[in-house]
Amino acid sequence: MKIIIKKLILILFPVLVFVITLELYARSIPTSYSIKDMELIKKQDQIEILVLGSSHSNFGINPKYFGHEAFNISNTSQDLFYDYQLLLKYLPKCENLKIVIIPIFLS
Repeated sequence: MKIIIKKLILILFPVLVFVITLELYARSIPTSYSIKDMELIKKQDQIEILVLGSSHSNFGINPKYFGHEAFNISNTSQDLFYDYQLLLKYLPKCENLKIVIIPIFLS
C-alpha cells in the first residue's frame, strides 16, 4: 500500500507543479478588465462622463466624441450587477464625475 501511495505522489507532483505554474502565468496576462482598470485609475481625476454597459456600449459608444473627458468601462457580456459594482468602486474615486451612462438593451 505504501508503494502505491509513493508512486501516486510521484505521478501527481509534476502535474500539480505544472497546474500551479500555469495558473500563476495566467494571472499575469492582461485582460480587458485589468487594462481598463489601470487606465481608469490613471485618469480618475479628469473623468467627467463614465459609460457602463454590455457589448452594445463597448462597441457602440465612443468616448472621444463627447467633448468632455469620458471613459468607457463597458465590457462584453457585462450585466447590470457588474455595472453596479463598478459604479460603487469608481464613483468615490472619480471626483469630477458628472454623468454616468448605463444603457439598458431589452431583447
